[in-house]
Amino acid sequence: MTSEQIDAALSAWQARLSVAAGNLLELDDSAAYQRLRRGAALFTGRTQAKIGPVLPLIDGLWQAQSQLTDIVAQAEALRPALGKLWAHESERRRIEFLLLGESVPVAAPQTPFAKRGLLSGAEPARGMTPDALLAQMSQNFAVVKDAVVTLEAAWNRLDGALAAADKEADALQSQADTLGIGLQAELDAVRRDIAGLREQAKCDPLGADSTGVLTARLGQISASLAGAQQQRDQLDRGLRQAQALLSELGRLEPSCQALQAECRDKIAGFAEACPALPADLAGWLARVETARRNKQWKPAQVGLERWLEGANTARTAFAACCASASALLARREDLRGLLRALQAKAGAKEAHGAALDPALSGLARDAEQLLHGGPTPLDRAAALVSEYERRLAG
Repeated sequence: MTSEQIDAALSAWQARLSVAAGNLLELDDSAAYQRLRRGAALFTGRTQAKIGPVLPLIDGLWQAQSQLTDIVAQAEALRPALGKLWAHESERRRIEFLLLGESVPVAAPQTPFAKRGLLSGAEPARGMTPDALLAQMSQNFAVVKDAVVTLEAAWNRLDGALAAADKEADALQSQADTLGIGLQAELDAVRRDIAGLREQAKCDPLGADSTGVLTARLGQISASLAGAQQQRDQLDRGLRQAQALLSELGRLEPSCQALQAECRDKIAGFAEACPALPADLAGWLARVETARRNKQWKPAQVGLERWLEGANTARTAFAACCASASALLARREDLRGLLRALQAKAGAKEAHGAALDPALSGLARDAEQLLHGGPTPLDRAAALVSEYERRLAG
């Protein structure tokens, strides 16, 4: 090698060793690598099968880096001698050997005792070129990096999934407490599963793949609480409906009583009684609301259903009573209006010279007395108006 070639080779080796050292340091400083080194002795299962063969390579990378650095340092130490007039060719050949020859010592394999003969000795020492060692380092680095990246992905997945499960369990606990539902045993079982998976993640993260079961269990608890929440919401809607119905009944009762009183004054023979509200309807509803506040969901729901049944029955009875009284009063008004219209028609005919039935005036007088006097016998009044209409038409 010429001096220029030696300088170029040394410069190239310095650059490669600098890049290699930077990558090794970055690997060494990574959280996943540090975690791997701390837990290496605990690995089991799939993780041990994946990581076990990799562990010896990790220290070997730094050892190889040290060997190459030492070889290059030796060559650099010999380089100044090449510029002297009295430089010997031996220094040049030594540099060439260091950079291109099998200058990296490799430990000779030991012959097992069972295979030794009486005169067998140790295997002769061997060497490796720096380029071959660097190629081997590159292969080993790729294997180590793949293992670290795989472990990091597994740990990140498990850590994220378990943190999310913890958070969801806490949220479900809070929801259960709010609803007054006892799910402590189910949630304690979930937390034990989370703790177990965390322990498994320390020694076999690649084999800890049962978060799906944990997710399914949390989903079942969530669905149960969602059903309970739906029932609570339904109960609250029912209570709001009950309050509105109680107010409506409070208006219907006096309105019905007033209509019945008017009917007794204006309609003969009217004796219908106003329906009575169920006893202590407001107090009954207040007790249901108290049960709701105390999270006594089942008693509150049953009490509300019975309350609504009684209140709706009363509303139906009030509505029927009001409708009946209103219909009688409306019929009386209709007869009065019809009689007025017939009388106007009779007056128009008489004004045009028509001869009217003499009985019309008596029928009109009797009908008016019935429709404008005391309690009106509707059937009798209707018969008089009908007879007046028939005679007017004739």
